[in-house]
Amino acid sequence: MTSDAQSRLAAHFNRRGFQNVKVFDDRKQLCAAFEQELIGVSSVGFGGSVTTRKLELHDLSRKAGKIVWDHWDPEVDKSVTRRQQLSTDLFVTAVNAVTEDGIIVNADGIGNRAAASIFGPKNILFIVTPNKLCKNLSKAVARIRNVATPLNAERLGATPPCVSDMRCHGCLDDSRLDRVFVIHEYCPAGARFVIFILNEPMGY
Repeated sequence: MTSDAQSRLAAHFNRRGFQNVKVFDDRKQLCAAFEQELIGVSSVGFGGSVTTRKLELHDLSRKAGKIVWDHWDPEVDKSVTRRQQLSTDLFVTAVNAVTEDGIIVNADGIGNRAAASIFGPKNILFIVTPNKLCKNLSKAVARIRNVATPLNAERLGATPPCVSDMRCHGCLDDSRLDRVFVIHEYCPAGARFVIFILNEPMGY
């Protein structure tokens, strides 16, 4: 993503009510900014995200002495952890897709990440990477159905039909992962939202 494209996307986020938008050329800069976001918070929740895992934001939170609610941790009760994420001081997740004019789109299988990205946590941090950028809303939804969902299903060892050919089959059974879609057309009221734009492809 060019610097001009980053600036345009940040401006579109601003126009949609997201006033706290920061742009980073590399992950080192992002992690330094994330450590600043940890100041003054006691608990951090993480939605299921390959991106946040690769950035090692969970580890940074633990090293800073924060209570971390991460349902990917094999030692925790996943149901309890997902519920705790809804009331953390800071909730962190990457996005599945974002349009060129700043609409954020996420899909979820259980709904904890979708719910926490709307209401509950005091602070909500979205991480946006250039591989998630789409021309418009229909292409953003298509990206989730035909790229993010099959790749996540493969990672999880799930077997929806899309795993075989990277194409959404519109399945209506329990193998489906993208059961809930959330579209942020404008910044929700009631919480502080932060968007980090990282100029490095990452995640699904």
